[in-house]
Amino acid sequence: MEINQIIELAEELATQHRGKGGGGDPKVAFSDYEVPVAEADFGDAFEGLLRFKEDEYQVFINTGSESDPRTIGRQNFTAGHEFGHYSIPKHRTAIRKGDGAHKDVTGFASSEPMEREADIFAAHFLMPTEELQRKYRLPSWGAKEILDAAKHFGTSITCAALRCQASLPGDSSLILWGPQHVRWQRMNRDWWFELPARSIRNTDQLAKGSATEQLMSGAEIPDCGYIARGTTRAAWFTRILPWSNNNTILIEEAIPLGAYGTLTVLRPDQV
Repeated sequence: MEINQIIELAEELATQHRGKGGGGDPKVAFSDYEVPVAEADFGDAFEGLLRFKEDEYQVFINTGSESDPRTIGRQNFTAGHEFGHYSIPKHRTAIRKGDGAHKDVTGFASSEPMEREADIFAAHFLMPTEELQRKYRLPSWGAKEILDAAKHFGTSITCAALRCQASLPGDSSLILWGPQHVRWQRMNRDWWFELPARSIRNTDQLAKGSATEQLMSGAEIPDCGYIARGTTRAAWFTRILPWSNNNTILIEEAIPLGAYGTLTVLRPDQV
């Protein structure tokens, strides 16, 4: 299947297995198909697992431990990812004809085609485009809307951020940080060609006092759930000269993701 076909399938199934927030509910879907789902602490073995055993498909979702729990949004995204494997015909066939089990590390962290496709499916199943655009009509979105969307649709913050970037208007850059380096960066197509450049890649390149630097240095997180500061293009994109006309003001917002890192949201200043 092409990516657009996977998206179409995911959003169609979301209308059939709708959750309270308007998106799809993977647990409702698995129940409708009479697929058993087991939720428990599976340690570091996997985030989710879909297997075919004793003539039936079975799903396992990692809830984490008391000391290192997975959020409900993270668990729902993992369940949506497994529902993607179950729903995409070639995935389902491969699992049935293969070794009978497919362990996953979900959350847009894999380079494997099947994993990327299941992540895309989950994102559109949980947050269908029409429902997302109906809820957030203004072009000025950011960390506040991302956190609200994650709660409303019952998904992970990373998923909500990527869906906002893909389906809501305006330029944006999303940067996921590990302890020392950038794990990945996503930019909308128009902004990529306007710059064009990747962002800084290492934490030692972060401007002192920036929202991301403060958050990664252990600053207290405000009640809103993120730190926001003004910044400039030159502070993030090395091809932009500080004195050039292209060095415009940006809004920088840093969202903590716990064990999954830090998410930076960059958007043009709307003022």
